[in-house]
Amino acid sequence: MKRLLLYLVTGLFTLSLAAAIALYLFVSSIRESHVVSNVPDQAEFAAILSRDLNSYFSGKLARDVDVQYQLLRNQPTQTGIAFPKFYGWVTIASRPSGARIAEGAVRLAARNKASISVTDFVSIDDIKTHPDDLKRIFPPGVIAKIKDHL
Repeated sequence: MKRLLLYLVTGLFTLSLAAAIALYLFVSSIRESHVVSNVPDQAEFAAILSRDLNSYFSGKLARDVDVQYQLLRNQPTQTGIAFPKFYGWVTIASRPSGARIAEGAVRLAARNKASISVTDFVSIDDIKTHPDDLKRIFPPGVIAKIKDHL
């Protein structure tokens, strides 16, 4: 009887482990498909990101700007079925004069391989004034990299 119970427990454990691995692989494949279907190809990524950052900040600041960026994580972050996210540090300068206007951290969402939108921008002044606000937007590892820019 003890041997039968041991076989039953071992079998249930093995079945549970196999189910957990299958679920992990299934979720991973969904995650990967979101990245593949939304993140621009590597050859186009930089041009699309520069275009969309310049467009966003030109509209937000109501002037012609040139945005320089540094990604704070090289790979996208994929959570659930949301658009893949990237995190970066941006420096915004006036295109005519070259004078620095602003800088700060951005969270970006890649969409349909065609665009990368700014979902959040936190200026360096806001980061210094309210550093805890970063926790609701950025993952801990990214926050550490943001603080390196202060």
